[in-house]
Amino acid sequence: MARKLVRALSMLSLFTLAWSFTGCASSNDDCHGSAPDVEPFEIEDSLTIGEAFELQFTSAFGDDAVWSVSSGELPPGLALDEFGLLAGTPTLEGEYSFSIEAGVDFSGNQCSQHPAEGNYTVVVEAEEFDG
Repeated sequence: MARKLVRALSMLSLFTLAWSFTGCASSNDDCHGSAPDVEPFEIEDSLTIGEAFELQFTSAFGDDAVWSVSSGELPPGLALDEFGLLAGTPTLEGEYSFSIEAGVDFSGNQCSQHPAEGNYTVVVEAEEFDG
């Protein structure tokens, strides 16, 4: 009886080990690595009410990235699309802090890829009038 129990536990251990190695979809997936960066690292220029703005974010995930605002709020008038493009025309002055996240959706497998995240603060200024 003890021999059967040891054999069953051994088989269960081997099955569990084999299952854990099949968690990622391919050898290119980084199941346990640290989060890659979102670029650019900062938004250098201030924005102006009424002036169009556009900035393309990128990450090591490339075309597989799923983009979102993970915290904070974008300046009113701006939006982030599914391709990582932040664009629009600011409508309200102020200072805005937000985080942009890029992740990969490996639906159906056990790989838990760390999302890439960038933290940003932008200043929206009032229009300058020539007078």
